[in-house]
Amino acid sequence: MVARLSRPDAAEALSRPEVDGAVAEAAEVARTLRARLAALYDSAADGSLSPAGLARVESRLLPQIAEAERLSRPTGLPHSLRDVAGPDAQTRWYSLSMPQRRELVRVLVVPVIHPAGRS
Repeated sequence: MVARLSRPDAAEALSRPEVDGAVAEAAEVARTLRARLAALYDSAADGSLSPAGLARVESRLLPQIAEAERLSRPTGLPHSLRDVAGPDAQTRWYSLSMPQRRELVRVLVVPVIHPAGRS
C-alpha cells in the first residue's frame, strides 16, 4: 500500500471523486421527487389538495428524497486523507488510524476475480 501511495499518480487517484451512473441516476431521482413535492405544495396552497392528503404524500416522499440525495453524493476521501500520497507516504500511512487505512484501501484497490481454471 505504501508503494502505491508513493507513486506519482496516487495523489490524483485520491483527489478524484467517484461519480458513476448510480450517483447520476440518484441525483436525477432526487430532482424529480423534489419537483413532484413542490407541485404538491402548490396544489395544497391553492386548495386542490387537503392538508391531510399533503401530509400523507409528504410522509412518503420526504424519506425517498433523503435517500436519493444520500445516494447522489459522490464518494471520495476526506481532505485529511488525500494528503497521504507522496514521498512521505510511509510515515503518513503509519500515522493513520485503522479506519482511515481501510478507507484508503477501499479507494485505491480494485479487486479482480478471475474465473477458476479446470482441474
